[in-house]
Amino acid sequence: MDVLVTSHVRERREARHLSLRALAEATDLKKSYLSNAETGLTDLRISQLHRLALALECHPLDLITFPGVPWPCPCPQGAPKGEHGL
Repeated sequence: MDVLVTSHVRERREARHLSLRALAEATDLKKSYLSNAETGLTDLRISQLHRLALALECHPLDLITFPGVPWPCPCPQGAPKGEHGL
């Protein structure tokens, strides 16, 4: 099953008026790595997706799309958080 992540990271980043450099610093990821992830040249791991969601102040599910499910995520904004803060 294909999962689309990269375009939503860029959309969230741009909506928050963050540069790649600022997001890289906030997530402790390399700018070049984020650029490659946003353009689909590399995949993100779950732990990296979590760090991105924290920096972008959204739920990790807001950054991914499953085939056939509309984006943005239909999750309510005030959805309960799990034991790990998700």
